[in-house]
Amino acid sequence: MVALTSALTGCARMETTAPSAVRATDVRARFGTVDCREAKCIALTFDAGPSEHSARLLDILEEERVPATFFLLGKRHIDTYPELVRRMADEGHEVASHTWTHRILTELEPDGIREELERTNDEIERLTGRRPTLMRPPQGRTDDTVHEISRELGLS
Repeated sequence: MVALTSALTGCARMETTAPSAVRATDVRARFGTVDCREAKCIALTFDAGPSEHSARLLDILEEERVPATFFLLGKRHIDTYPELVRRMADEGHEVASHTWTHRILTELEPDGIREELERTNDEIERLTGRRPTLMRPPQGRTDDTVHEISRELGLS
């Protein structure tokens, strides 16, 4: 099933960033590649990083020339791995917000929502020179208040 899914989505390589053995099967060699101009394609996104495995992931993405979007957490992630945040942006990946502390935004007052989003955006902009335009709420939980504040802050 993994091979079929990989072939159908155009996955040309299967690897893991966790400390374990890389899969020996090269999907591209077995199934070829998919032309996204003619086939449906996917967006590759990662939440709640960066982490100690992000450098390896970035190496793989660079080697395969695959762009991705990283939805980053501030506390214990952005502030712990600022060099990886810079590298993500420098290598052409979209760097976006996943909030500062991963608190559920729908459980916060408007000022708390703003703080979670602005603090993350400020730090990403400080490190990369670019203000995020995308935000992925923790657990995907959102409501009209979260949408309105996100729009006010230029986030979608």
